[in-house]
Amino acid sequence: MIKRIMDLFCRHKNSEVVCWHWTHGYNDNDIRFLEIELKCKDCGKYFFRYIKDWDECEKFIEKHKDKRWSDTCKPVLD
Repeated sequence: MIKRIMDLFCRHKNSEVVCWHWTHGYNDNDIRFLEIELKCKDCGKYFFRYIKDWDECEKFIEKHKDKRWSDTCKPVLD
């Protein structure tokens, strides 16, 4: 019971990348940016983060090349 209460207030600081891909947002009119799915190692929740700065996108891609959304690396949609 206490763990569930703590999970409600989890800040997801201890997370790992599940996969990422380039996107244009909901209406396809936004500039291209990264959508990243992560999983919190503490509470187990899946969540998304976004990087819109292209320099930061390139740094992230270099670090997580193997996590690109593909047939072998797919998102977990809860």
